[in-house]
Amino acid sequence: MSQMHRRSQRISRRTALRVTLAAGVAATFGLAAGADGRVTSAARSAVAAVLGKQAGPTPRILLPDDFTAIRAKIDGQAWARDVFGSLKRFADGLVAGAPPIPETGGGWFHAGGEGYEITRVHNRLAEGVRALGIVYRLTDDMAYVQAARSILLGYATRYPGYEPHDQYGRTGPKAYHPGKATSQGLDEGIWLAALAFGYDLVQEGIAAEDRQTIASGLLRPAADLLTAYNVGRQNHQTYYNLGIGLTGFALAEPRYVEHAILKPDSGLVYQLSPGASYTADGFWYEGSVHYHYYALEGILGLAEAAQRNGYDPYGLPLLRAAFEFPLAYADAEGRLPAFNDGPPASLFESWRGRQYEIAYARYGDPRYGALVARAGRSNSYHSLVYGVAELPAPSELTTGSGPSTILADRTIPVLRAGEGSRRLQLAINAMPYVGSHSQPAQLEIDLSAGPNRVVPAPASIKYADPLHAGWYRQTISHSTVIVEGKSQGRGGPTEIVAFQAGTLAQVSRVRSGSAYPGTLLDRICVLLDVGLLDLFLVTGGQEATLDWALHHAGDLAVELPTQARRAPPLPGYQELEDVFDGRTDAPWRARWTLADGSQSALWVGAAPGTTVIAGRGYIGGPDQNNDPTMVSALIVRRQAASTAFLSALLEGGDGSETVTIRPATRGGTAVGAEQAVGLTIATATATYAVWLAAGPESYQIDGRQMVGGQVLVERTDTDGMTRTESAALG
Repeated sequence: MSQMHRRSQRISRRTALRVTLAAGVAATFGLAAGADGRVTSAARSAVAAVLGKQAGPTPRILLPDDFTAIRAKIDGQAWARDVFGSLKRFADGLVAGAPPIPETGGGWFHAGGEGYEITRVHNRLAEGVRALGIVYRLTDDMAYVQAARSILLGYATRYPGYEPHDQYGRTGPKAYHPGKATSQGLDEGIWLAALAFGYDLVQEGIAAEDRQTIASGLLRPAADLLTAYNVGRQNHQTYYNLGIGLTGFALAEPRYVEHAILKPDSGLVYQLSPGASYTADGFWYEGSVHYHYYALEGILGLAEAAQRNGYDPYGLPLLRAAFEFPLAYADAEGRLPAFNDGPPASLFESWRGRQYEIAYARYGDPRYGALVARAGRSNSYHSLVYGVAELPAPSELTTGSGPSTILADRTIPVLRAGEGSRRLQLAINAMPYVGSHSQPAQLEIDLSAGPNRVVPAPASIKYADPLHAGWYRQTISHSTVIVEGKSQGRGGPTEIVAFQAGTLAQVSRVRSGSAYPGTLLDRICVLLDVGLLDLFLVTGGQEATLDWALHHAGDLAVELPTQARRAPPLPGYQELEDVFDGRTDAPWRARWTLADGSQSALWVGAAPGTTVIAGRGYIGGPDQNNDPTMVSALIVRRQAASTAFLSALLEGGDGSETVTIRPATRGGTAVGAEQAVGLTIATATATYAVWLAAGPESYQIDGRQMVGGQVLVERTDTDGMTRTESAALG
């Protein structure tokens, strides 16, 4: 492809996105976009017209009708009285005596320590101003206005003198998108948004001179700091937009509102445009569930204010899709695969569930309300301000019960099998590395079985912890293949070669040729209702150390002679604890016993010179404040240019399961599993025969003729009933 042609393609993509963006902007105002896709001057002037409808220091982030509805909730609902009581106690504490405004800006959450304790004070004061504003509006008690005024004026005096600094302590020109009260622009946006929210609610009780001091000394300088930053589709931009936008609404200044909502390469409408921050089915582009929710929190904060001021962000399809995606991704317990950065996540954690307070109020979908009912209403202001009075029954929502599917623009196959407490869900990470919060882990798996996350993706811990870079950002911490003990590179797009949502078998085949240049990774997963048949093919040009890693919950027992050893002295590997190894040329087994007494069994196919290394690694705890959780690590190592890692992982059995390999031939000559293989899996309830021909030719497997690129599964129940199903492998 010529350089001129590539440049032409880039221009075409930018033009297409600009046209889409303009259509979204036009929809918010009912205006036509320009022919070239740019935001029209009519749309820009509409911002000023909307803000000008309410003259003077009157609230725009929440409106009088909101407080009428909130009072009705407090009068009629015990949960609302509890939330209001908690909010009022917080506000009363600030009336009695607020913490002194710190003399300096604070440090980074992920670094902790004294610097972050200063940030915690800044955040408490900003959140306090918001709480004071809400309580004032519900009580008409001017004491809350005076307490908020004192904090705001104090910051107006202090803020100009704070030194810009970033999370790594850099100042001046070396600081990247610094904050002043906090350690980065992201956190500054969150802090500013809370202050602007509260100021908006109390400003009518503050003298004009003081309002001018607060605007000129605090709100405008903080918003101006953030308007200088642009990271486009990233989650930091979401919070720059939130702080800038709420400041614009509070001050009725169109330039800030336009910047936050309409700016063509970073505003709210841009981030909710196809091809920007979300996949077509509504997943945050960084591929992390945690950051999906984290970014959505900021988007909703701005969207709620925008909706009250003449915009219609909830009419943009991707905002609705952002609520739908987690429901499609979750397993039967509401857990979400923990690929990429962030702690493990569940639909039913209260801070994630509270976002569905807004979703239910805006869209009326009973599943959203049922999610909130199951998660429990949080004690934050969200439920009181944005939630409806009564929720549907939790039974209105079931998760993980649908068929196997491919999500996130065909980059995450999700396979589902089994029923009830034996429901299995396997997610396969076929996402490209996009930087920021991506981890180098293409073709890793995350498997849940009933109540347990049995093969968990590692998630992460605080980013300043050396273990984050030393373990979580190393490919060995993931259940995939590692070449020469080195982590993957920045893998590009993968290929979904095959996918089938069947009745007996759920099948996926995914390839990556860019995770390790010169080496093809090719993973075939066949999910049965008893477990996972995994054929991981590695094809390279020269001999290398090839490691197949599996991280599994529970206590591990390897059915091989083993001996203690030191952890391999390689990045990531060296973090393993309680390491031992063994060697074998034959098929072998391992077992796990989980905390609830359930068992898992692993069978691994033979290969000459196999080394088995085992120990304990880490997965992130449920909160990044927590210490990591230990989990077993199992590594199957071979020295080869190419190999086929063949395994069967059986979940929840009684220990009597057996796996038998069936020979495969081509023209009378034996072939390896990379071409064709057969397995018989016998359990207490059924026997499964699997004929798998990954190669392109015709094969004989245990007497059955098989066309290449096909898998055939046969299940025979104890009553003799037999069912058969086939699937293409590409």
